[in-house]
Amino acid sequence: MITDRDVLTVMFIALIFVFAIGYTVFSATTISTNISTDGTLSVSGASTVAGLTASGALYASSTLQATGDGIFYDQLSAGASTNSPTTTFNVTGSGYFTGGLGIGFATTGAGQLHVTGASVFESDATFNGRVVGTNSGVSSFAGTLGVASTTPTTTVGVVGSGYFTGGIGVGFATTGAGQIHNTGLTVHESRLGANGTTSPYQSFGVSGSGAFADSGTSTISAESTANTSGGCIELKSSGSAVDTRWIRIYVGSTGATTTATGAVIQANARGLLIVEEGRCQ
Repeated sequence: MITDRDVLTVMFIALIFVFAIGYTVFSATTISTNISTDGTLSVSGASTVAGLTASGALYASSTLQATGDGIFYDQLSAGASTNSPTTTFNVTGSGYFTGGLGIGFATTGAGQLHVTGASVFESDATFNGRVVGTNSGVSSFAGTLGVASTTPTTTVGVVGSGYFTGGIGVGFATTGAGQIHNTGLTVHESRLGANGTTSPYQSFGVSGSGAFADSGTSTISAESTANTSGGCIELKSSGSAVDTRWIRIYVGSTGATTTATGAVIQANARGLLIVEEGRCQ
């Protein structure tokens, strides 16, 4: 005969099992078999599950860890407040990779970014090391590009020297190796040295000979923008250091007829050309 005491004992034992199961579920849980649910699975503590299949949402209020591969058949959003990312992999915030990042390329080295297609930078790009390009893709910069500069003021800003194994075309796409091809006017704010002249003592210095050729008349023009100066040509003799002389050739004044150190070429009673010893001043 079952008494009320027996019923209370059975109920008490049942409650102990219920609380034990609840504690086990809401604390660290290890399940050696698969869990399959058609609804939402929510875990508030650490859990170890041999196999987990959920057709609904899966929420974990603590860290979700996987010792094996993580496979997502749809989109993955990290650090975002939305459950509908606009891309396959969406990250809100910063990212850190201890290895490399390959875009269209599966294998990279540590700290490397390997892109097999075009690279588009909407703003400035800063590189602390070298930039090595190959012909496997094209790099496109929508903004400015700074080399050794984080704030370039022009489309391409370079702080330091530049080296080109080919040519440079300014307004011209095709050049030869070692050539600078300019289709317009070239402006030099300082001196220009040609053929190895690194420090010409005049505005234009050439180490070697010069030749001028044109389909019309080849012209050499020497003039001054000041009213008190004129054009002048100076020539150095080929004598020894003791006998080194300079001869200057310039246009004389209207009434020039003689000179103490040279000769005057006249025409129509005017001193057209004066040749005398000395250098142009």
